[in-house]
Amino acid sequence: MFVTIAAKSQTLYYLEYHDNTDKKDYFGLWSYFDETETYLRCIPDDEEGNIWDCLYTGGRVEKNGKSFVVYSPQPNEPVEEGVYPYFVFTEDNDIPYVVYRIADVGTGKMKKSKDFFELDLAQCDEEIISTFYDKDEEMYSLLLQAHKNAKEYEEQPQEVVSENNVENNASDGGEVTMHFIMVAATKDPTIGKSVETDLNLVYPEFQNYAKRLGIGFKSHLISGYDVSAENVTKEIQNLKVGKNDVVVFVYSGHGFRFDNDTDPYPRMLLTYDELTEDYVEENQPYLAVSDVYDAITKKGARLTIVLSDCCNSSLGMDRPEIESNALAARGSNNYDVEKLKKLFLLPSGAMKVTAAKAGQVALCDNKGGFLLTSFLNNLRKQISATTTVEPSWQTIVENSSAFVRKKTEGFDEEGKSRDPQVVVRSINLAGSAAVSGEASSLADLNSSNSSSDDDDSLFAGLLCILLPIIVVVILIIVIIKLLKSKKQNNNNQNYPPAR
Repeated sequence: MFVTIAAKSQTLYYLEYHDNTDKKDYFGLWSYFDETETYLRCIPDDEEGNIWDCLYTGGRVEKNGKSFVVYSPQPNEPVEEGVYPYFVFTEDNDIPYVVYRIADVGTGKMKKSKDFFELDLAQCDEEIISTFYDKDEEMYSLLLQAHKNAKEYEEQPQEVVSENNVENNASDGGEVTMHFIMVAATKDPTIGKSVETDLNLVYPEFQNYAKRLGIGFKSHLISGYDVSAENVTKEIQNLKVGKNDVVVFVYSGHGFRFDNDTDPYPRMLLTYDELTEDYVEENQPYLAVSDVYDAITKKGARLTIVLSDCCNSSLGMDRPEIESNALAARGSNNYDVEKLKKLFLLPSGAMKVTAAKAGQVALCDNKGGFLLTSFLNNLRKQISATTTVEPSWQTIVENSSAFVRKKTEGFDEEGKSRDPQVVVRSINLAGSAAVSGEASSLADLNSSNSSSDDDDSLFAGLLCILLPIIVVVILIIVIIKLLKSKKQNNNNQNYPPAR
């Protein structure tokens, strides 16, 4: 169990609460995995209580017109309700309440925890770790390594270029610069708050990756009333990259498609003007995600990543902001530099990902767009110093897609079954664990829950499967012939030749 937990943990929290079952105070180390799962180990304030740990899953509970985020215990073996506490977060309080029955959520039986705060891994030293884990436990060594990595990150002297609109010179030789471009519709009256959350989450995250890797970082941010097709086009045209550079393009805002579009990827709506079909046709305040992707990949960077969190539906369908079961994305400096290198310094090629298939809206809440928050959480999990998995862009995107689908399934405001979002992606990287292609047609895309392989990727995939089979068959034929030859030689030795 501990190996499984260690493979996921990325952010730590300290918890202190009073347990009504044995009337003792407990101190807890809360390991945050992703938007829906955490793991809690608790120790009593004396030597007489029980040390316990349990997996928790998070979800939203509506009670008496109020919304609560509830972490529910998921023990290995079935136990009666009341053995493990539930932890309840309210909209106006960051410290959880404690209850022992799900029915008590939203009632006067909720008792506030004594303390709850995020632990700085750089300060979470061996003494603190040994308070909760023995030295022979897997989690102990992984947390200690995470602490060392965080200390190195904190003490890292290298400065990176982070100012907007800096002189954009290409990298030389083997040096690497990360060019980060983000277009964020923060002034949109319907989703501006969610988009601003995306900007505040994604931008510093990639800036920190560059710092941890010790590479250059150049940001190109287009937000507020500067969002326009002209400004985005100009920024991409002026982009100068070196052959070993990394380009990351992120869009958060409204998206749409024309009824006759065949491209499975949407168009980014880059205006705050009141829209009509005539206005859109005349002024063309948009850029196609695929066109942006093509323009950036032609710059010749070693690695290109294009992410668009926007609708992929007909013009006029608003991107809704809803209440979800997702928990807020958490920041972390728990980076393993070797894992970062495997994602940003080794692969070459390009990938593009958009939040929804053709005809779908892309959902968001006050914590950000579902694609970007899921992508960040899964990326953080892959590069965490407390993970034991091999980092892979393929896994990050596939897990993000599964998270988005899970967060968007259910029912809409009218009680009708909602069509879960399907993330559309194309990943074509060398030096990566896996390769997948994009949808070859709109019909193929809408007939499945994920994008289909294009012809080249399909051929490559079939070749990878058939080649080992062909080799084995050839070896079998060779062995059979050798055996027959040996038998014939034996026959020649035992009998006189025929006349």
